[in-house]
Amino acid sequence: MVAFHIHSDYSLLHSTIKIKELVKKAKEYGYKTLGITELDNMFSAIEFYEECKKFEIKPIIGSEVIIKRDDVFSRMILLKTGYDNLMYLSSIAYLYYYKKVPFIPFEELIKNQQGLITVFPMMESEIGFHLNLFDEDNVLKGAGGLEKAKEIIKIYKNSLNEIFLEIRRDSFKERLVENDFLTISNEFDIPILASSNIFYLQKGDYIYKDALECIENNKLFDDLHRKFEVRENYFPSPEEFEKKFADLPEAIENTDRLSEGINLEIPLGNPTPPTFKFTKEYASKEGLNFEKDVEYFEYKCREGLKERLKQIPKELHKKYEDRLEYEIDILKK
Repeated sequence: MVAFHIHSDYSLLHSTIKIKELVKKAKEYGYKTLGITELDNMFSAIEFYEECKKFEIKPIIGSEVIIKRDDVFSRMILLKTGYDNLMYLSSIAYLYYYKKVPFIPFEELIKNQQGLITVFPMMESEIGFHLNLFDEDNVLKGAGGLEKAKEIIKIYKNSLNEIFLEIRRDSFKERLVENDFLTISNEFDIPILASSNIFYLQKGDYIYKDALECIENNKLFDDLHRKFEVRENYFPSPEEFEKKFADLPEAIENTDRLSEGINLEIPLGNPTPPTFKFTKEYASKEGLNFEKDVEYFEYKCREGLKERLKQIPKELHKKYEDRLEYEIDILKK
């Protein structure tokens, strides 16, 4: 069994899990493979990778991102057998924002999907949105039920190479839409994956997760009127997973098979500076003629400083200019 939908405290204000504690617990439980999927970032990737290697656990690195398809924003889990495309998509998300959260345009996902594995989160995906008619907000926002979800999944299946549907049993709401997910899986031949949306290590830690949600949503912890949903988003043992999905053995088998096909190796210890693929094109749009990244980089830094110095007394300009040249030199080395 593989747990792949895990968030650590790098998913700020959402999880209480520390990477070292997670991997240590996974080793105690006997996991051979473990996956991390931070919300909207990959900040934990290197620490997670190194800890897993230390404990001889195979790491799976992914990210749970927001995808914008047409004018619809929904979540998707991206897993990568390699590393480059996932890093690229995670980075360009910060060029776009939806309610202060970065998102990836669907067109960018299509163009950069080579080697990517895409998983539809059970409740947070566009499919889950349409199936969850038990949520009044979804209904008010136009959730269309099973038939609408089928229309949407056709679009994704025709556009993406490798897709999966997540099946979770963390809450009562998920059990209410499970049959529809299984219907879509069977009708469109999309494999299901047994999963849990993990935000804390032990069952009793839910109270700390609840406190984080209060901070994020600016709510008082003892506010009796705030929404509170009973969920089990803790890190289960493989035995608990297998017991929970005993009636869906194919979901566990698919999850194991998926993990077997992911063998990620990240070369460490040889840092390289970023390369900017379109230096010449960007420069030419500004009427400039730079062939090398470093030349364009230096020019943009100095031009940027000129703008900022307009707000600074002239007697301090030399101090800022010297500091910039020092920083440029450090980065070049």
